[in-house]
Amino acid sequence: MKEGESVQAVYPSGRFTTVSQIHETVMAALGLPSEAVDCFSIWLSSKHLQLQLKSYHLPCKLFKKWKDLLSQYTNTAYDDICQDEPILTFQRNTFFPLKEERKMIDPKKKSENEKAIDLLYNEAVFNVTKTRYPLEETDYHELAGIQAATFAVEHPGEGLTSGNLHPYLQTFYPPHLLEPPTGGQKSLLKLFRQRSVEHSLAEEKLRGHFEKVASKRLSAHNLKILYLQYCWSKPFYGSVMFHGQIERPFKAVHILTYSDKRVTVALNPHCLHILDSKSPPVSSHTPSAEKQRIHCPIMGNTHFPGPPFSY
Repeated sequence: MKEGESVQAVYPSGRFTTVSQIHETVMAALGLPSEAVDCFSIWLSSKHLQLQLKSYHLPCKLFKKWKDLLSQYTNTAYDDICQDEPILTFQRNTFFPLKEERKMIDPKKKSENEKAIDLLYNEAVFNVTKTRYPLEETDYHELAGIQAATFAVEHPGEGLTSGNLHPYLQTFYPPHLLEPPTGGQKSLLKLFRQRSVEHSLAEEKLRGHFEKVASKRLSAHNLKILYLQYCWSKPFYGSVMFHGQIERPFKAVHILTYSDKRVTVALNPHCLHILDSKSPPVSSHTPSAEKQRIHCPIMGNTHFPGPPFSY
């Protein structure tokens, strides 16, 4: 799970244990209702590749094939491939319809779906704070305010208030919002001062949003729903992420600097996004936005067969 929680189990079938068996064990261990069975899937993940597995896959077999999969489907360097070790994770099913996920916030089923909401919230926080989602700066402040209010309710012993937010900035914000803009040669002292300025600006924005959300006196459960509802409004929510590259026309005058453009591809059943991770998030209403994010709606009942391999 994204929050670091783990489930341990022993299977008599050993290396022939299927994803379906593991999924059933995790569902039972977490006390998830049967309605959430399609909401989450078992993934085989590392920093170089993430694969959503099918029910009949054998994880042990895929572990042994992992280096071959990295060689076939990624541009990972050989030394990194040799050292890479994947883990099994329990994450949101990329193909789970958003309309079905929205039904899980029904107040009448709060006790049944509370754990599912917790898992979805933690995964959304991970995607936001690790900059997997291309959000506007205002989005980060709004979501950080909700996350801070949730933390304060769930951890009253920490004494988190609007007056002592500074130590928690790195928990609520992605790194790029707390770092000074890059470019040019700057002294360490100047960089330190600029970083302090960035932290002060983020803290000031966070304070306003935190106080606004905290004044509503919502429960932690309802705050997590509020966070998810904000994320649901983004077309790339729930996407699976791939590393990719865009081929550039070769020009002899640029022979020394010629290279394909590295991008991140975000895919869900509704749309495809091409994300330029080296560009800062920009407004979709500005002329330069297309350089950072290309949105391609998927028309019709397109079928996605899952991971591009079969074992």
